[in-house]
Amino acid sequence: MMEPVVKPLRSRKVIAWATSSGWPTLDTDLDFLLDMIYGPMWYRLLNQHAPLDTHFARQLIDFTLKQGSHAR
Repeated sequence: MMEPVVKPLRSRKVIAWATSSGWPTLDTDLDFLLDMIYGPMWYRLLNQHAPLDTHFARQLIDFTLKQGSHAR
């Protein structure tokens, strides 16, 4: 059930944000990059060892997209 609904929606949002923010074309598998972003967020949410806030989300996306643009 999640596959046809969640995957296209989350992919489009990340691509739209990256494009509007001036990020270079990503040469990495988009699903892999999304997993790299969502994994740490879920980890913080489940373990509650640190805040899951906007600052963390921005740092995480920033780092992941920079790595994705340099891959290969």
